[in-house]
Amino acid sequence: MSIPIQLKISSRKSFSINKRYSKTKNLITVYLWNIFSTEGPTILALNYAEAILIGKKMGWTNERSWIDKGNYVSTNANEKLVTLLEPHFFLDNKIMQLFNKYAV
Repeated sequence: MSIPIQLKISSRKSFSINKRYSKTKNLITVYLWNIFSTEGPTILALNYAEAILIGKKMGWTNERSWIDKGNYVSTNANEKLVTLLEPHFFLDNKIMQLFNKYAV
């Protein structure tokens, strides 16, 4: 099995959407937040459609950045964004959950 993965690593809670990723079939974007935390990083993963849905719910797809450049970045996720992303968290770093969820 082969799953294309885009890895995004941040010392904070950073999240982004980008139209260029729509071209990669079955792409999963994995975010590692708070990589310097003594408790370990937070891991979350979404496919492209899930990420765009989050962007729509946040109102990002109406922003000039999305319309003109095809991307939107949040460098410090607010409470609303974190709540929307909670179903995509992989608690206790159980990375195999990721592969089981997105295996095609």
